[in-house]
Amino acid sequence: MVRKIWWFVASAFLLAAGCSRFHEGGSAGVDTNLSAQIQAAREGGDTGSGATESLEDGHREFQPVYFDYDAATLRPDALETLKQNAALLRERADLKVALAGHCDERGTQEYNLALGEKRALAVRDYLVMLGLPRERFVTMSYGEEYPMVEGHDEISWQENRRCDFNKAQ
Repeated sequence: MVRKIWWFVASAFLLAAGCSRFHEGGSAGVDTNLSAQIQAAREGGDTGSGATESLEDGHREFQPVYFDYDAATLRPDALETLKQNAALLRERADLKVALAGHCDERGTQEYNLALGEKRALAVRDYLVMLGLPRERFVTMSYGEEYPMVEGHDEISWQENRRCDFNKAQ
């Protein structure tokens, strides 16, 4: 009985400690502030140094797709981005694309390389589902090697969890 009570108290303490970082300053204020900071970083052009240049079609740039932490599942905003990118790809039937999966710095190098590959494959599979030929895409993973934003905080990490569209060789 004492073990059960101790386990319950320890679990409650760990749960409260883990959740407390989300409630500092009020959860709505933190989420809004974080979203505003991420949007400002994207608009400010803080792109870091990547391995390849971003793919552009005239004046319209293919947008990267962003992912949640430790996930390769396409979010609703990613689906909209992919629909827009697919429309650009339909206009350029000759274009081959390298889909480059990226991760934030957390996790081992091996894990992040595997996760980056899963992200690139998820993007490719959705584009194929939208009717684009699979042969137009090459997938690769850079893991954590080419961050878009240098930093060790959630804002930087969110920008680095992505799949970029690059010119295929």
